[in-house]
Amino acid sequence: MYTDANGEFFWFAVIAGAVIGAVAQAVKPGANFGTIVGGGLIGAVAGMVGAGVGSVVAGGGFFSSGMSASMGFWGGAASGSAGGFAGGFVGSTGTSWMNGANFGQGLGSGLKGGVIGGVSGGLINGISSEIRYQNRIGTFRKGLSQIGLEEMEAVPMTDEYLQKAQNAWFENVPDNLLGQSVENVPQKYIDNMNTAGAGAATVPTSSGGILTGNASIYYNPNGQAFSSAKQLFFAMSHEMVHVSQMGIFTGVSIPNYNSLMKSGLGEILEFHAYSYEASLGSTNYGGFNASSAGQLMKVFPDFFKSLNYNNFSWTQNVSFKIP
Repeated sequence: MYTDANGEFFWFAVIAGAVIGAVAQAVKPGANFGTIVGGGLIGAVAGMVGAGVGSVVAGGGFFSSGMSASMGFWGGAASGSAGGFAGGFVGSTGTSWMNGANFGQGLGSGLKGGVIGGVSGGLINGISSEIRYQNRIGTFRKGLSQIGLEEMEAVPMTDEYLQKAQNAWFENVPDNLLGQSVENVPQKYIDNMNTAGAGAATVPTSSGGILTGNASIYYNPNGQAFSSAKQLFFAMSHEMVHVSQMGIFTGVSIPNYNSLMKSGLGEILEFHAYSYEASLGSTNYGGFNASSAGQLMKVFPDFFKSLNYNNFSWTQNVSFKIP
């Protein structure tokens, strides 16, 4: 059900399963320490398997769904059903065996629990996914009407339309955003974007060799950001994450910042920006996959958490999805 860039929801599911399993045994007549601990262990395994299987079906990894895009009813139902069946089967089977059932009785109980879990998980996740999906379509189409474009129509390459797009899709913007432009881009930034094959770039400001925390967004006149409203939205959302990230480095010297970038910080910045795109429906993951979160977290664990797009309040008010 969730975009899980840090892999933290997975472990929440494990802990929640353990608590539920332990409580379920504790309230039974004749409960003792052993049965409570056993119930907790079975619940933890059921939570782990359910969350992992649901994540894989949703397009993520077993331990983290960080790059999983939003889904409509059927995609959400498939993920919820798979996770619900797996968790229900493991939990019910394990509990039956712990309470003295034989092998066949345990499997029968597991199948019953799996069916119940699959049906309820499919309905709950399918309905909630469809609600999110429809909200995103509605927001996107409302924005299109405001800027006067069709869904896949090319966007005029002007600062006027950039401002219209920002007003249409982003109710809030990063406080440290100085501005956006495609008309007044210094040539050196165009050259850099052309060399990197980038459609846009976030450029931080400095004073006396110290980063101020503010930044501007420049769009490449030769890039693909204006090829459609869809492309512009994703490019804008990506770069705005970078703008907010620049606020984290307020007061850092340019040499220290550059040193961090060379040591792997740049990959973390990009991972969270592409993760935000994915949460809005983009299928461009920038070469990252579900295992990238764990790998990058080891490089700079504190920065990995502080640079997560979920930490920036404006991201919670933006939603978009192309059917």
